[in-house]
Amino acid sequence: MQSAFYRQHGQRYETVVPNAFLGSFEMDLAAIRKSGLLEEIEIKTTTSDLKKDFDKQSRGGTLKHDQLKAGKMPCNYFSFLVPEGMAFDSIPEYAGIYTCVEKKWGFRVTTIRPPRLLHKAKVGAETKYQLARKMVFRYWQGGEP
Repeated sequence: MQSAFYRQHGQRYETVVPNAFLGSFEMDLAAIRKSGLLEEIEIKTTTSDLKKDFDKQSRGGTLKHDQLKAGKMPCNYFSFLVPEGMAFDSIPEYAGIYTCVEKKWGFRVTTIRPPRLLHKAKVGAETKYQLARKMVFRYWQGGEP
């Protein structure tokens, strides 16, 4: 699903990094828009996995989605990428929704609802550097720095 998202939507972003840690949480896709704003795309393949995302806590015990709503996460936008046909009525209004379905020629990713802006602080050069560094290590050494 990560590759399908990148192939179909990657041109909208300056860079897309899979499985990146920023702060207390791992992002399935960390996508920096050309505007310098960061979108987190969380991939969920089952309804139970989707529900578990709302129980994730930071090291300090604060719920991830409470931090998202308050604009206290690094990402400016937050979205879920789910299989087509999966119920997503529990996804809050601030979160975008992408669906993915397998076709004969590959996967198709569709935007169902774009995410809402959570805060306006752009990603800094240090964050961009850290994300790029993670990709370099993953590519050349097969792991995290």
